[in-house]
Amino acid sequence: MGRRVRIRRYSRRTSSSGKAKRVALIIVAVIAFLVVSVALSVAAGLALGRLAEEHQSEGEVAQSLVEDYYSGDKMVKAVNAHEYSWGLGTGYYMSIGITDFSVCLRDEEGYITYHSEVASSFSGSGDNMGSRIPSEAVSAIKNDGGYVCTYFYSTAFDETDAYKREILKAYEIALINEAA
Repeated sequence: MGRRVRIRRYSRRTSSSGKAKRVALIIVAVIAFLVVSVALSVAAGLALGRLAEEHQSEGEVAQSLVEDYYSGDKMVKAVNAHEYSWGLGTGYYMSIGITDFSVCLRDEEGYITYHSEVASSFSGSGDNMGSRIPSEAVSAIKNDGGYVCTYFYSTAFDETDAYKREILKAYEIALINEAA
């Protein structure tokens, strides 16, 4: 049998011009996709921003979905409290429908936000406490028809020595009882 004779030496090779066109087409498609994606993201962000501004300008206070609930056999009010600092008036808050307030008794740094006889007798100085008397501040809010809840940062559980931890727990419980 005779061997087949090639006519040209490079007859089986294809030109690279077709591959270059394909690569260029893929690059253009990727860039177009990215441009369209960015344009749609910006448009959606602007639309959502306008909706948020409209909602914010309405001045509505978001209310809790649960009005009241039962705990055992007692009905308990659902509280949607806003942060409140001692000494600020409640008039503005009441005018926009905010009636529930959350007050800090002791902050993260250990500063007691009200005047405490317990803290004075324990530390010997009143440097690390405020001057407000809680009963007067709470009665002012109550007279305006408001509701007050409080929160307290505890540091006793950070203590590694068991004896010091128990002393700090007793001190913090005394502070909370005094404020209550």
